[in-house]
Amino acid sequence: MSLDELFRSKAEQWELAGELWKHLQANVQELGREAVLAEFRSLCEQFEHAFADQPRGGSSASNHAAQQQWNRLRRELGPHVDSTLDRLVRRNLKEADFYSFVWDYLTGEFPFTDESERSFALFWILIDKRIPYFHLPPEQGVEMSNEDYEALGKKLREPLGRIRFMQSCGLRQRTQVASHILSVLDQYNGLDRVVLMAHAIVFPQAPQVPSQLSAAIVAGLLQKMPREQEVTSERPGEQSPLPPPET
Repeated sequence: MSLDELFRSKAEQWELAGELWKHLQANVQELGREAVLAEFRSLCEQFEHAFADQPRGGSSASNHAAQQQWNRLRRELGPHVDSTLDRLVRRNLKEADFYSFVWDYLTGEFPFTDESERSFALFWILIDKRIPYFHLPPEQGVEMSNEDYEALGKKLREPLGRIRFMQSCGLRQRTQVASHILSVLDQYNGLDRVVLMAHAIVFPQAPQVPSQLSAAIVAGLLQKMPREQEVTSERPGEQSPLPPPET
């Protein structure tokens, strides 16, 4: 059975997880490790859309036991799988090396005791937001000190204010917000553009406390605010201010 046929035939996640694992294991015997690695990588790259497009079955008494087992595996194995992915992702490996390490993890002895645990781990990896995985060239990632970041934030106060307004003024669609923000970004280059992007992406739709406000000024403003019991309503869309992102 092909992967496409598996996606169409298995409505429940635990059913699909088991069949996917059996499929890959059978191909190891027939095709060898390198061929299965290529198929595993292809599965990781296609899974999000292929599985999301298929209808899901509802819960019933017949699958209640399977659901209970799935919940148990999620509690017992989920954190271990997550931490393993964390370590591998932070190493910023090339794509082929990453998928090879993940496959070795799935086929290794620890921490798995049977095939149901391996099939769960496979599925848990497939639905992780960091899959599909991509190597990020280090030379393309801009790093700067907090001091430099704050200095640029002060310099870019006006466009940052415009971006914050665009995120908070109640536009109906994300594409509207994005297109307005792009119109601002198009006016800047280099580190200025990077800092503007950081504010737009890291804290979307969240007003920020200007970094130049001192603790004394903030304390004074707080004292002038109505106390909690005096506040009867909140403006729609109001959120607690967030600090600038740490670099």
